[in-house]
Amino acid sequence: LLRTDYGFPRNLNQAAAFDEMVEPYGGVSLAPLINLDDDEVMRRITGRRVCRSCGSVFHVDFNPPQEEGICDTDGGELYQRDDDKPDTVRNRLYVYYKQTSPLVGYYFAKSLLAEVDGSQPIEDVQADLLALLGA
Repeated sequence: LLRTDYGFPRNLNQAAAFDEMVEPYGGVSLAPLINLDDDEVMRRITGRRVCRSCGSVFHVDFNPPQEEGICDTDGGELYQRDDDKPDTVRNRLYVYYKQTSPLVGYYFAKSLLAEVDGSQPIEDVQADLLALLGA
């Protein structure tokens, strides 16, 4: 529910409208929530670095380049995108708590909320999400 840039409902009014829109097709059957501590959200997002020339993505903790600030792929400069900077991420978290977090209660009340531990390795998070979807 944190990701709001792909057209997911971001507030209660949008969720209610979305529910109405999909009701003829069987309605919403599941609302996955990937739980992750705010400090870890900050660490994961602010640690991302991107190559200016080829777009390769690195992370200072999880996937560091061989040489700090230099892309392993083409030797280009690595930089931190503006939307990955601490102030921007803190603002995104603020918006989440103000506008989006009420959706957790909304879908919980409908018995549709399915929580996944986001602190696990990405492969385990993916496996848990796929299991929820029956895939």
